[in-house]
Amino acid sequence: MATPPRFGCGNATRTHWPVEWRTHRDRHGRAIVRLRPVRYSGIYKTRSGNYRCIIQWRKKVYHLGTTADEETAVVIRDRVAQHLCCPKRMLNLPGRRLKPMSVEEATANLDRAAKAANPGRCLGVQKTKSGRYKSVIQWKNEVHWLGEATTREKAVWIRERVARHLGCRGRMLNLPDRKLKPLSIEDAKTLLRRDSKQLRPW
Repeated sequence: MATPPRFGCGNATRTHWPVEWRTHRDRHGRAIVRLRPVRYSGIYKTRSGNYRCIIQWRKKVYHLGTTADEETAVVIRDRVAQHLCCPKRMLNLPGRRLKPMSVEEATANLDRAAKAANPGRCLGVQKTKSGRYKSVIQWKNEVHWLGEATTREKAVWIRERVARHLGCRGRMLNLPDRKLKPLSIEDAKTLLRRDSKQLRPW
C-alpha cells in the first residue's frame, strides 16, 4: 500500500490522504463543516465538491474561502502563505513564483468569484435538510452560529442586522444599500429561537 504524502503545517507535520471526511472545528470546539483532505496542504474538499482554503500560522487559523477549482485554491493559499512569511515547507508550490496576497484580498477574491458563479446565493445563509434556513456569520476569524429560521428572508434579515452590529461592511453584506438597525448576537439567537410569527423581514 502506498504511503500517504506528508505536508508540514506550523510546528507539526500532518498527513493528508483523501480517504475520509474530517470535521473541522472552531476555537470553541464546535463543528464548522465536514471536510475531506486532498493532496495539498491546507486545501480541503467539501461535500458539495468545492475546495476550501485554510491556513494555520502562529497559532491563528485563517479561513480564506471556497472555490470550485482546485488549482485556484492551491495558488491563493500559497500567495497568502508568502504574504504571512511562512516557511517554504508550508507551500504546496515552493518552486513557483507567486505574488504575495493578503488574507483580506484573498477572501474578497474568493467571495466575489462565488457570488458571480451563483448570483442567487446569500452569504451566510444555508438551507438545511429540514427545509429551514441556517444563519451564520464569520468575522475576525470567529464563526457565530445565530440559529435557524423558517424562511430565507428571516435568516438574511437577522444576519444583516448582526453584521452591522459587528461592524461588517461591503462584501460581508447581502443588502449593503438597506438601512437596518443593528442587532446583537444574543438577541439574534433569541429571535431565531422563538421564531416568532410577528417577525417581519426588512
